[in-house]
Amino acid sequence: MTRKAGGAEVLSPSNPLVLASVPRGMRRPPHQQSFLRALREDPDMPALRYDGYGNLLRVAQVIAWVTDWTTMRSRPTIAGFCERTGLSKATVKRWVRWLREHGWLGVVEQGSTVRNRKSPSRCNVL
Repeated sequence: MTRKAGGAEVLSPSNPLVLASVPRGMRRPPHQQSFLRALREDPDMPALRYDGYGNLLRVAQVIAWVTDWTTMRSRPTIAGFCERTGLSKATVKRWVRWLREHGWLGVVEQGSTVRNRKSPSRCNVL
């Protein structure tokens, strides 16, 4: 089900698109601290280099800060990550990909939002 909020379409948590984006076996953390604590306890974390571990946690903290914990969705931009963490675009993308591949994030819709996309060139069809 979708609903309008402030003129923009918002996906409800029961929407099949939202439910399909949740990685298998993922549990819904109740708040930021439990999400970050559980991530630190991930069995794959000790294999990361010290600098990678720190960068991953910085990216995860930004996600936690901008998440709406009632809907469990966030819409951070790469530019926003870079500004908040001081990391490069490539580094941010690497750690977002790691979080997705390890089941910490699901993606409902990639890329720009509908409102910000360039519209296709118009053509007349008779």
